[in-house]
Amino acid sequence: MGVPYNVAEFLARKKIVNGIRVREAHKIFNGMDDLASQLVAFLKNMLGVWYVSWFNIINKLSKDTVFAGFVYIMPPKTRDVDEHYIYYIYPKDKDLDGGTDVMIEAVAVDFENGERVERIIFRGTASEYVKHFSPK
Repeated sequence: MGVPYNVAEFLARKKIVNGIRVREAHKIFNGMDDLASQLVAFLKNMLGVWYVSWFNIINKLSKDTVFAGFVYIMPPKTRDVDEHYIYYIYPKDKDLDGGTDVMIEAVAVDFENGERVERIIFRGTASEYVKHFSPK
């Protein structure tokens, strides 16, 4: 499945809201800034488990050890950093008070005749992404 699919599964489990609801804190993102921080935590933990767990075992490190690398945050519109895909993540609705789904726009980056070409390969909710790319 890969990292984007796992991220979509993670995003699909929660709604974006405006204001923390204590009993639902495990099911929400309190705005996009909270979504971003939860996403980084998810990625650092997931990639650490997938890619460096053998290193932890050999070196007798805690399974919760966080490694440098693997996940980087780039400023918006950063280009030419060897990206093959760009993922835009945003709320489905502007009104967050009732909670809204997470949207994903996936863009493939190719080069044709020396020119950079970006094409949208998916646009929809995180749940729709999971459904679209899940094995049949």
